[in-house]
Amino acid sequence: MTTQFDPQLATSPLAYKVNAFVKAWTSDPPSLVLRPAFQRNMVWNDDQRSYLVDTILRGLPVPEVYIQNNTSPDGDDQIVVVDGQQRISACVDFVLDGFTLSTDEEIDAEWRGKKFSGLSDPLKARFRGFVFVARQLPDLGDAVLRDIFRRLNRTVESLEPQELRHAAYTGPFIQLVERAAETDGLDELGVFTARDALRRRHDEFVSEVLFAVLLRTLPNKKEGLDESYMTYERQGFPADVRDDLVRRFGRVDQFLQRNGGSLKRTRFKNKSDAYSLLYFLLSHADRIPAADSADEEAFTEALRAFSEQVNQIKRAESAGTPTDDILREPHGKDAAKYLRAVERAASDRLSRVRRNEVLEAVLGPLLAGTAMPLGAEDSAWLSGPADQPLSPEDQADLDAELEQAQRVIADETED
Repeated sequence: MTTQFDPQLATSPLAYKVNAFVKAWTSDPPSLVLRPAFQRNMVWNDDQRSYLVDTILRGLPVPEVYIQNNTSPDGDDQIVVVDGQQRISACVDFVLDGFTLSTDEEIDAEWRGKKFSGLSDPLKARFRGFVFVARQLPDLGDAVLRDIFRRLNRTVESLEPQELRHAAYTGPFIQLVERAAETDGLDELGVFTARDALRRRHDEFVSEVLFAVLLRTLPNKKEGLDESYMTYERQGFPADVRDDLVRRFGRVDQFLQRNGGSLKRTRFKNKSDAYSLLYFLLSHADRIPAADSADEEAFTEALRAFSEQVNQIKRAESAGTPTDDILREPHGKDAAKYLRAVERAASDRLSRVRRNEVLEAVLGPLLAGTAMPLGAEDSAWLSGPADQPLSPEDQADLDAELEQAQRVIADETED
């Protein structure tokens, strides 16, 4: 039977510096109990530990920990870590030169690739003096502690990369990404589920596409994406670059609002195919056919026909039947090339490049007409209530949400 507490079990918030945990661990005998019987094994790798150290040295908050102060049978005072083992152990190990910080570019250059002993004295003092918020639990039996630990961790779900970016960044680039991900055109295409939206996977998808358009080349997987976010957050997002991107996306959004419903029944609702289609459309935004024109109908029909051609080859190969007749059709070989590039390592740069080459060959000629310059009307999708100043109450709620989100930014994998 589950233990019940009425009134609720009280916890006392305390401030514990990293240095206090280090001293408790190195005392004789050690007075810090890092792994009670109910804790999971220490599984963080050096990259995860490095990210936590980087977060602390940057002065960002980390999640609170749960502790209990006990007295051993020998009369020694002990700090028992009920939840937060991996954060605390990473800090202790780092101070004791137990690992070297990652050389990943996401780690600040001032301490990247260094051990604690290699830091400057001010950085050493900053790290040792970092304060954890520790929730002190009263004296409870092991069975209750096990239940508390299980409940603290049962509903924990590792944060998605874009959830971390949402917590860390508030500048114009991520604002544009999050507004673009909510547009009606993408909804019409039907790429994302409600679950995807809840975990901000649609935001990440849009940022990948916009990043490629900004680069004017197709990156490998998500390479450079975090660096892009960090650059635009720190150095700003140039207004002329932003305006061009807003207008391009607006023109594409209008096209998808008109035609996304019919494309939803094609393979272009799949994420890899949608990525290629959006990149292609954004790159040629000023040549997208006019609304409700014969050219627009021809272009949309070409998209549907090409999707079906790719699917026909896939079905034939799955059934073990010949594809010779399909390959002899116009764009048949293009369809086969496209299929190879979307079935295998779809997010690799070479696969993305090959798919774009095919779309250029199949659809490019249909966009060869006179360009229609992008204008202010293509930016209309970004105007409206979301651009208005927030009320003081809403701003306070937003600030609280960001503060809470930043408390978990160091924990992609919870203790």
